[in-house]
Amino acid sequence: MPGKPSDPIICSLSTASLDGNPQYDALSYVWGDPTICDKIIVDQQERNVTANLYAALRRLRNLRDATEPKELWVDALCINQDDKDEKTHQVGLMGRIYSRAREVFIWLGDCADDPFTFSDGKLTFNNCPSVAKGLPGTVASQSDVILGFLFIQLLANHGPGTSGCVQNPQQDDGDGDPSPATMGLRAYEKGLRAIMDFSWWSRLWTVQEVVLSQKATVVCGSVRLPWQSFAVAAINLRINFRYCKYRCCSGLDFGLRMRFTETVKSIFDIADAVKSPLPIEPMSRVEVFTRFRDRVASDPRDRVYAMLGILGNPEIKPDYSLDHRIVYANAVVAIIQKTKLLDILWRPREFDRDPMLPSWTPDWTARVETGKFAMEINQFRHLLLESAVGHPCVTVGYTPEHGALTLMGVQVDTVVSTFDAMEHKHLSTRATDSIIRSWLNAIDKSKPYRRGGKGEGTYEEAFWTLMAGDHIVIGSGEDEILPVDLKNDVVFAKRGTTLYVATMATYRRMEPEEWRLIRDDYEGRVPLLEENLVPQCLINQRFFLTESGLIGLGPVDTRVGDTIHVLLGGKFPFLLRKVAETGTFNLVGASFVQGIMYGEAVPDGTLIRRVTLV
Repeated sequence: MPGKPSDPIICSLSTASLDGNPQYDALSYVWGDPTICDKIIVDQQERNVTANLYAALRRLRNLRDATEPKELWVDALCINQDDKDEKTHQVGLMGRIYSRAREVFIWLGDCADDPFTFSDGKLTFNNCPSVAKGLPGTVASQSDVILGFLFIQLLANHGPGTSGCVQNPQQDDGDGDPSPATMGLRAYEKGLRAIMDFSWWSRLWTVQEVVLSQKATVVCGSVRLPWQSFAVAAINLRINFRYCKYRCCSGLDFGLRMRFTETVKSIFDIADAVKSPLPIEPMSRVEVFTRFRDRVASDPRDRVYAMLGILGNPEIKPDYSLDHRIVYANAVVAIIQKTKLLDILWRPREFDRDPMLPSWTPDWTARVETGKFAMEINQFRHLLLESAVGHPCVTVGYTPEHGALTLMGVQVDTVVSTFDAMEHKHLSTRATDSIIRSWLNAIDKSKPYRRGGKGEGTYEEAFWTLMAGDHIVIGSGEDEILPVDLKNDVVFAKRGTTLYVATMATYRRMEPEEWRLIRDDYEGRVPLLEENLVPQCLINQRFFLTESGLIGLGPVDTRVGDTIHVLLGGKFPFLLRKVAETGTFNLVGASFVQGIMYGEAVPDGTLIRRVTLV
């Protein structure tokens, strides 16, 4: 119900069918500390809600029309959290709830007292004092948040090098944006950091809530701005930083810039894939689980359930009576059966992995190197360009009680030698170069290389082709203006033929002689003491030789004796490890083996056998 700032918050619950096209808004927020609560009135009864929800209801109740009741869906009020059956049912509807809402309000949190409101690019007097002093973890004053929102709106309104861009010496261009001369990048930076420090950005459920929304508005205290402005600002900031002729954002803290652009863009990318008229691609399915691993979920089962609306897998039903390990395995099997592909078996390097999980199931609770695993995602994009076998996956059997997944495939080779792995800790040119050269010294460069049994080329050609993932960057808008001066802040190769590939680039398969460009670009680079753009095909990869003389890259855990299998539905070969005297295998991970990435290892007539993973 509407009310003055000092009035109690009064709500009433009503039941509606989603099939009846009800008109309502939805709230995306973080519950906050459950021990710090305020009282509201729900259906004439007092009810405790967390301080953060109380602040949100207080701020939002007078939006649009201060005299009319607001229809708002809030999980803490609309779901009986103590009823497991109701919770399971409602969680299954979450995707539909947020996708059908008129507007989703993204509540970051309340702020310290300040007399101004920022909305639609205007500063106005605020007559709703903050209650932030009662909230734990308040990180910003309203003035800091306003500066952050002004910065985001400024970035959204102006592309690189345009009039009014962040530190353009020109003054106000007449569109109402404040002059950069009156603000300064340091003040903007402080404001942006204040916005990004709110815990909404760290909660897993919030991803689905904004991805599926028809319209979303970010609200912080009395400040609000369309979510679309955040998305456009993140894109423009990436471009401004690299290409703006004024170098307007070059002074922005690197960590903050990456945090803002990558956090917002990861949500925007998934939303773009979900809202496409085409079916969601395998890359997007893997990214849904991978890119948000650093977000918080109090229940490990929510690592799957919080993504159901995005995945579009109705056969995966929320069930909070199941152990999370069963939930993970069931989700993997359901996705394989729906897509007929094995892409979901790929995973980044996992630390402190649960030993009770089947080896083929990603551990979405395991620790990953969150600051760097975007490189591993780009590595996966390379693997998706391959076609080790052209046949769809055939799931022969799944035995939940034994954690056994039976697929169809063929063993094509065995690892006989392994060498130093390229890990994230090697993010310096000296270490990177030392490891790459140790790999190169392990082969006879002039010796003929057996590529898919054809005996073409040399080991040197195979090596440099492998280093680039057998693909070369081609023009894609931004590539036309990629810097080629390797002394600059971003390292790309001349002609776009680099190990240091652009994340927004597109690729094509290399022509036979283009390996020389890869070699020459690497040899001709300007070494940097701290090289953040380690070759993305190589990150967390170990170089190996096979029994038949092929060379390849596999996970850091690759060992001598691991077998290389091509499995139906797999776009890349898998490294498996025999489980003694059982006839089954543990999954080690995906691999890239030069010469068998395009079906060479499984010609027509190859005998396909059952392969059981445990």
